[in-house]
Amino acid sequence: LPTPAQAVVLATGGYAANRTLLAQHCPPAALLATTNGPWAQGDALGIASRVGAALRDLDQVQVHPTGEHSTR
Repeated sequence: LPTPAQAVVLATGGYAANRTLLAQHCPPAALLATTNGPWAQGDALGIASRVGAALRDLDQVQVHPTGEHSTR
């Protein structure tokens, strides 16, 4: 059922466990450890992109300090 709108916000979760997407949209984060579960693959981003949605701000990836590797 089509619904007219000037903009739609699709909030679906993360993609930080997908190294390919990280390398494409936020290269520095692709080299870091992650606390994301393996399910954070950005599946909805692919779906949205295939139907012509404009994706934006994918370079805004939160890096949490507990994801750092120990040097001890």
